[in-house]
Amino acid sequence: MAGDQVLTQISNLIRPLMNGCQTIGRFGGDEFAVILPGSGEKEAEAKAQEIIELVKGETFTEHKLTLAISVGVVTIIPDATTDFDTYYRLADEGLYMAKKATKSAWKRASLKPESKT
Repeated sequence: MAGDQVLTQISNLIRPLMNGCQTIGRFGGDEFAVILPGSGEKEAEAKAQEIIELVKGETFTEHKLTLAISVGVVTIIPDATTDFDTYYRLADEGLYMAKKATKSAWKRASLKPESKT
């Protein structure tokens, strides 16, 4: 039950940071997706850092828990071949790079140029 309370509190904490058509949603488990249409790399990086700092400064539930979060950042200008799985895979890759780096970090994953054979 405390886990559900923490997840609800995190979403309520982050939601006010979203502007216009930006949105946040729980993707599954303890993973959230923050969608920032039209945002460039700098804006996405700043938003990731803002979320990390906001969560670091908060205590959660009546147990006064503190949390560290990891954020995977992806910025892609979509084209006709870009699909949801590409976004998900890259965000997940960034997330795991952040988890390996340190507590409360964000990392960017990017498309790798396709090799020509």
